[in-house]
Amino acid sequence: MIILKSILLIITLLSFSMIQFTCGTEVIYVAGEKGEPGEKGDPGEKGDPGEKGDPGEKGDPGEKGDPGEKGDPGVPKIQKRGGVVFTFDDRFVDAWYDLHRLLDDTGWKATFFISRFYQNTSEHIDKLKKMQEYGHEIGHHGQGHRQAVNYVQENGIEAYLENEIYSQKRLMAEHGFHPTAFAYPFGSRNTTIDSVLLNEFKIIRGVTNVRSSGYYNTGDNLVFGLSIDGLSVPTAYVKGIIDEARRDDKVVIFYAHETVRYITDSYKTEILAMVELVKYVNDNNMNFVKISDLNR
Repeated sequence: MIILKSILLIITLLSFSMIQFTCGTEVIYVAGEKGEPGEKGDPGEKGDPGEKGDPGEKGDPGEKGDPGEKGDPGVPKIQKRGGVVFTFDDRFVDAWYDLHRLLDDTGWKATFFISRFYQNTSEHIDKLKKMQEYGHEIGHHGQGHRQAVNYVQENGIEAYLENEIYSQKRLMAEHGFHPTAFAYPFGSRNTTIDSVLLNEFKIIRGVTNVRSSGYYNTGDNLVFGLSIDGLSVPTAYVKGIIDEARRDDKVVIFYAHETVRYITDSYKTEILAMVELVKYVNDNNMNFVKISDLNR
């Protein structure tokens, strides 16, 4: 009996060791006989937690307002100070056009007062149109370039208006020019003629040799230009007048006639002198002003 119990104890111990060997690191305690360890029970599929609720589409916040273009932070805007009006008289269209093309990339502006418009060829008219398209102003300087005071005394104001003003205005209009500024030939004027012509033009220019009279005063519709005829380089005197305009934030008015390479007689201004003056205006951050811009 004792021997039988010992044999049963040995069998039990051997069975326990086999269980440990079979299961590796997992120790399974079995009560009673060695049962079939069987497959691990299926824990079952995890319950479907359900789809998350649709939080809905976010409301459209709307398009952001256009904040506008940002200014270039690298180039601070500098307020220009003072200005210069360059005016040219008579009918030197070829010379003016050559000067215009030479200064094309400078941004300059000028007023060209033309007389005897009927003498212009189609080529001249095309050149004037190109100058106007660029931004220059084409003004009126009289159909016959007559001295106003003498002509009115001899023929009356009505004849002057018809023969000197209206006839050229009609002809200019036929070619797309509608002048709002007039310059007196030879500077010949008086207050009576001024009052009549100011019904026909927005602004009128005379001439002066008094430096202080060459500056524009706000509200004036009668202005006066300082001559730069005969000017050649160096241009120190004229630059001094421009300096004064900039210092006092004023506009100065100049007039000339034909621009040439070399001065040989009256009513001529050296091209290089004009180039130098235009550069000086730009270098000093001043405005180029057309004469009709003065009295707006």
